[in-house]
Amino acid sequence: MENVRLVKLASGEEVIFKDGGPSSIAGTITMKNPITLHVVPQGQDQYGLQLFPYSPSCPEGDHVLYLAQVVSECKDVPDGLVKAYIQRTTGIEIASAVDAFANLR
Repeated sequence: MENVRLVKLASGEEVIFKDGGPSSIAGTITMKNPITLHVVPQGQDQYGLQLFPYSPSCPEGDHVLYLAQVVSECKDVPDGLVKAYIQRTTGIEIASAVDAFANLR
């Protein structure tokens, strides 16, 4: 959906973004509206995810991602997470996005 990717970087960050394709720099791609995922506790043995701008100083801009920094990629990004990402980056609320995101546990 919408060419959304989820990668884990060598720094340990998980980043969800829309793939903007190859950039003009070899070995890189363009991340459109990247968002960082943070795990937060929500009670005993439960957790949730919060979405934060990848770069607070340029929250809606394009960023170059050096592919050498990617240690893994989620092949099937959960629909609820994709919907939450789209809602966060576009303001468009997709039906049941919040409910689906809440059920990622």
